[in-house]
Amino acid sequence: MPPRAIQRLPILPVLLLLYCAPATGQGWWNDAWRQRRDVKVNDLKPTGLPGDDIAVVTFLHGGKARPDGRDVRVIAADGTDMPREIVAAGVGDRLTVAFAIRATLTDYKVYFGNPNAGEPMGPKGGKRSLDIRRGVFMRTWPYPGGRANNAREFRSVFDRARKKPLIGGGIRERMFIGHNPFGPQDRIVSQLVGWLVVPADGEYLFMLQSHCASGLRVDGKDLVGNFGWHGPRHRRSKAVTLKKGLAEVELIHVNPWSNPIVIVGWKPPGAEKVAPIAPKAFAPVFQATAGPTEDYGKSVSVDFEVVEAGEAFMANRYYQRRVFKAMHTGKASGKILWEWQFGDKQRAIGETVEHVFLEPGEYTIRLQGRGGIPAAGRQHTLRIDRRWDEVTSRKLDKLVPYAKAVAACNLRALPAAANAEAVRLFDRVKQGGNVLKAGRAFIARGQADPRDVREVVPILADWLLKRGDAKQAAYAYRKGSRLSKDPGASADMLVRAAAVYLERLDDPDEAMALYEQTIGVYAKQTDDPAVRRARIGRGDVWRAKGRCAEARRAYEAAGVVDEKAKKHPAIARGDFARKAEDYLRRKEFDAAGEALDAWALALPVDKLDGYLTLLRVRLAVARKQWVGAARLAEVLVGANPRSSYAPELLLEAATARIKLKQPDQAVRALERIVENYRESPVAATARELLRATRPGK
Repeated sequence: MPPRAIQRLPILPVLLLLYCAPATGQGWWNDAWRQRRDVKVNDLKPTGLPGDDIAVVTFLHGGKARPDGRDVRVIAADGTDMPREIVAAGVGDRLTVAFAIRATLTDYKVYFGNPNAGEPMGPKGGKRSLDIRRGVFMRTWPYPGGRANNAREFRSVFDRARKKPLIGGGIRERMFIGHNPFGPQDRIVSQLVGWLVVPADGEYLFMLQSHCASGLRVDGKDLVGNFGWHGPRHRRSKAVTLKKGLAEVELIHVNPWSNPIVIVGWKPPGAEKVAPIAPKAFAPVFQATAGPTEDYGKSVSVDFEVVEAGEAFMANRYYQRRVFKAMHTGKASGKILWEWQFGDKQRAIGETVEHVFLEPGEYTIRLQGRGGIPAAGRQHTLRIDRRWDEVTSRKLDKLVPYAKAVAACNLRALPAAANAEAVRLFDRVKQGGNVLKAGRAFIARGQADPRDVREVVPILADWLLKRGDAKQAAYAYRKGSRLSKDPGASADMLVRAAAVYLERLDDPDEAMALYEQTIGVYAKQTDDPAVRRARIGRGDVWRAKGRCAEARRAYEAAGVVDEKAKKHPAIARGDFARKAEDYLRRKEFDAAGEALDAWALALPVDKLDGYLTLLRVRLAVARKQWVGAARLAEVLVGANPRSSYAPELLLEAATARIKLKQPDQAVRALERIVENYRESPVAATARELLRATRPGK
């Protein structure tokens, strides 16, 4: 997002370049299977170990294979149906398949696309499965609940977990988990089964260290139990006698909370100490790579490969960048036009394109080829999420290139959640123009998530206010109030709109109408704090009109909900004031504003006292917000001229008016100090400033 054509992509392997295959239909193993892929085993070196050597291939089937992979067959060059096992199916259209390989044969074909296929059958009619005695295979399921304080409870949790849908599965280098490579990092149960190459007969010690419950078996015998919920803790086995050759090691980890950390160590004969089992100690599994999909009966088939090109981080969110490469089998008669759709209503044209995904989820990617080949297409459903196997990597993309990519999107066509992310992204990189584009696209929607409404619309309104467009800011809030059926979110938007009318547009009557609307419509529907803010807002309107008694009654009617402020108002008031003063002194202006907002919400009547307003004015002056500073001061004095802080407020107002080159208004403020507050310590300062402001008079 937006997709853009890429002329070169040096990181892609040769396999991802234009991949041509013999004409479809030649040597097709069985026409009941309608799709196939070439599979090449990489770096094959026969092990000489008992049992079959094994390769593993992961590929996308585009929804053509059965969801459980039952119809997948791996066929050798002579037509032999090789034993295979589905390691993992799902997470989009992804399938991971382990299969037996021959000592000198590197090329195979994987067939799928037969909805009527059953499980592979052996030569005598029984079900045939792959006898896996290589590598480390990991599978992860959701945690089903329950305790694991002893062996019985532990096995019960594992047995119940295996009845749930698999979260993911794959091949690992070692018996170590520092994170779940398949997704969620807690409330999971994982099993790792590995085959050790035991170097010699002898006695071996094993060590199991885990966070929460784990258990270790060797050759089917329970060896170490580290049960219960606990922090990192290790347990050692007694000496166990192993014979030279292969030994099966099974690790189970139950992780109801926190990080999934577990590691297996051993001490072979002659070793000085227990150490984590190195990857080379396990019997090897060979990796295989799949070519593009071929369709039975078609001279040309289209497919594409996906490269996880990078990710960027922002505010506990990760954005994903993927590169897509078009491929085809058969010969092209001329230049091919490649058209892409990315499952988020965004499109691209080009053989190799890049796309940024702002939201995790499943996306159906569609590719259509035209021109130099008969019209043909392919689609794959991908799970776009973090690259979980690389979560410990600190390599992250910068946000600005992602923002540039997103800015070229059709923002109105994006799903609402992605549109909201676009607003947040542009705001983070301070691209106000793009915030306005994405924000306007967001409020033009019919519906959106209430959490997004409450976050995104204020970002848009703030940028509009920075540009002096208060009317559009108010409109954005009013539009935002209709984006969600959530009464709290709607009330929040109306209250914010009212504040803009009152504070920026000098329209207290419209502000009062919105406050009354909020209370009248939503007070019985929600206890959201926005309703109380509307009650406080009524007091703000009366204060702006200079009617102190009505303002006080409104503030008192809003009440005090903070328990500390209710029981000890003087202590709470002093605490808020000290925090705000300290933040102002340290020039931590955002924190100062938050402290003042909290004070105003906790003790709204203090809005009439003067000191709360004086600190707000000083904050506005520190930010050089002269209009706001002057207005805040003048409103308070207009409503409560008897405030002991009135002279100081008027002096701040005069200073702000001078900065705004409004000497007449500055003079009026200074004259009020001299005439009405002669005993104030600031009166002398006001006289001097008055002489400087109106020389000769």
